[in-house]
Amino acid sequence: MAEKIVVEKFEWGTRQLEVDKLFIAQFAQIRLWYKINSEELWIAHQSLDPGMEELADLESTADDLKWSRWAFKKAPKAFRVMPIFPNRSVVAKPEHPFKVATRAQAMIYVRVPVWLRLEMAKKELETLKEIPTVVLSNTWFGTFTDGELCYWLSTKARREIAADPENPHLVICPLRIINSSEEELLVEKLRLQVRGLSIYQSDGQLWADETKISFRGHNDVSRIEIISKKPDELKEFELLSPPREDIKKGLAARTFTSITSLPGFDLFR
Repeated sequence: MAEKIVVEKFEWGTRQLEVDKLFIAQFAQIRLWYKINSEELWIAHQSLDPGMEELADLESTADDLKWSRWAFKKAPKAFRVMPIFPNRSVVAKPEHPFKVATRAQAMIYVRVPVWLRLEMAKKELETLKEIPTVVLSNTWFGTFTDGELCYWLSTKARREIAADPENPHLVICPLRIINSSEEELLVEKLRLQVRGLSIYQSDGQLWADETKISFRGHNDVSRIEIISKKPDELKEFELLSPPREDIKKGLAARTFTSITSLPGFDLFR
């Protein structure tokens, strides 16, 4: 191998490129490889199992990688790596099912694994590719006639949350559940529409906008409002990524469902 191997510390933002150098950076269990070859940008990645973090025998590993290649008129000097939410809604269960009394509200927090978005470091921010940090299982939310293909989260929604430096790929998503109905709300399972959320960073921890969900009864849809500002829990923060999609602030959709009332719940898992 002709290139000099350079192991870099992972940071969000711009990655500089140099001729005759093969760069490596690792985020959580994803190891990125990138280099310039003639007028082409080459990028590859590995999804590592626990215990595979050691940077051993890099040259032979590089020879076995499956590279993605982009040809340019002139070799680029840099590209960007930024966090982005998955391309579908996610479904989560609380750590313990709980009830929200009529006219009451509750805060819960969901941890969602980000994807890495690789894009050109220029004004247009052309997306090159996206890499999930965790491959999530598919699940169906809703009925057979009125539902949505989502991702299933193995992490549990919690009433309280703390920063987790051991899992930097998990975004903390605050949800404020407001029971606006005249009936009790049992929270067993919920859908979170992450495509409309921004991503912030505070002391190395990723956070999302607060989502406010107003439950209006089991026979009605919930009103979903994305509070487009940093969570109240953060004092110092940096906005890393805007939402994947622009979603109407007053979106109405079904958010809660009983596990026992959902036919075919395990269809995709």
